[in-house]
Amino acid sequence: MQEWNLENILADFENATAEDWKALIDKQLKGENYNTLISSIDDNIIIEPFYTYENSLQYQLNIPQKENTDWLITEKIIVDENNIALANQDALDSLNNGINSIVFDLRHKDFSAEQIKILSKDIIINIAPIYFLNSNIDNKKSIIQAKQTHKFTTYLLADLLMQSTTTKSNVVLFPIPQHYLLAIASLNAFRWLWSKLHQNSTPIIIAQTVLPTVINDENKYLLYNTTQAMSAIIGQCNHLIVTPHQDNNFGKRMAKNTQLLLLHESNFNEIKNINKGNYLIAHLTYQICEKVWKMVAE
Repeated sequence: MQEWNLENILADFENATAEDWKALIDKQLKGENYNTLISSIDDNIIIEPFYTYENSLQYQLNIPQKENTDWLITEKIIVDENNIALANQDALDSLNNGINSIVFDLRHKDFSAEQIKILSKDIIINIAPIYFLNSNIDNKKSIIQAKQTHKFTTYLLADLLMQSTTTKSNVVLFPIPQHYLLAIASLNAFRWLWSKLHQNSTPIIIAQTVLPTVINDENKYLLYNTTQAMSAIIGQCNHLIVTPHQDNNFGKRMAKNTQLLLLHESNFNEIKNINKGNYLIAHLTYQICEKVWKMVAE
């Protein structure tokens, strides 16, 4: 009996070229313009109607990969300079309940070395890393973030990369685009672009979900968080912050549980380089790199 594996199944079909697929589509269109099937997203990033292996060869990039498939479930804590001990206690409580890493938002306030010591008290930073957002001190634990909100993902990447050339840190806060495939491609592109600017370092990417400002159904916030988290993980972020959909303990718990489900139920950490071989994502990544590299070069 013949063994039914993928190679045997594919052997029953004739090889089809890009021209063959194009001819079949033109036939189905019955005179309609093929170009109506071509769409664009973000900063005029083109999506073709179909992709083939032959076409993909012209936009393959050697994108650096993470050494492992895990990510750290991260929480952002806003620090009140008048109650530093409370922020430290919040961090310890979170670390004891499923959180792996902490981002302290210092809100551009001045903190002494003694205050930072209180803030990080009893946190084993070799196991649970801590980083500082909106810090007035430039060091390896400071987080690079965009100077402003950008309409296009390409401008966001250019902003982050330019700032990375003037800081000691390699830790980057990456707002996740809401378009699923664009988010994956933009993270791929960022790692490739970083490798061209900083050949001797690797970025630590802290991805963060971005919720719509206006939405009628609260449950949709959970869907936005989940799909953005999935794209960030597939795009190989190092840390992930899921923004709570409510500013209370319930919102924080749901944000944490979203990641726990993706980790322990969906097993997103068990597949290495999950988007490898996806011609569409490779094409999007190539276009983003091309556009952003021109911006940075200028």
